[in-house]
Amino acid sequence: MADLFYERNHLKDANVQLDKALVMCNSTRHVSVWVPGVILQAKMLKAIGHVEDAAEVLQTAIAELKQYHSPGRERLLEAAYIRIQFSQGLLSSGDEWLTKRHISANDKPNVAREYEQITLARMLMARQAYQKLEVKNRVQAVSKIKEKHLL
Repeated sequence: MADLFYERNHLKDANVQLDKALVMCNSTRHVSVWVPGVILQAKMLKAIGHVEDAAEVLQTAIAELKQYHSPGRERLLEAAYIRIQFSQGLLSSGDEWLTKRHISANDKPNVAREYEQITLARMLMARQAYQKLEVKNRVQAVSKIKEKHLL
């Protein structure tokens, strides 16, 4: 339910539902519900401008999850953390993760790794956009230099 409110941009309602779910999960340790809840919590923190808090929530969850030996869920948290890093302009932060998790653009689509593969796609798109911006900035800089010399 919290996800639905989040998608509709009703963050207060989403937060209420998320708090209920996380309290339930913390008392019973349902990792399969807790991990998506933590990811949503990070997304909500990012949505209200608390990007550093979102990253911290995910890092803490990754550390806590190690005691449950759930590599699939750990990969989800790592991918969510990498997405937060991208939003801060840290595009190179995903390289180590890609190597560690053996993810590449040549992988066949896999439902079990969908979130990770979409994270890879976002990473590639962000890098492409950044490269285009760099080229545009260089062209503008060269134009300004030419203008100064022509005047």
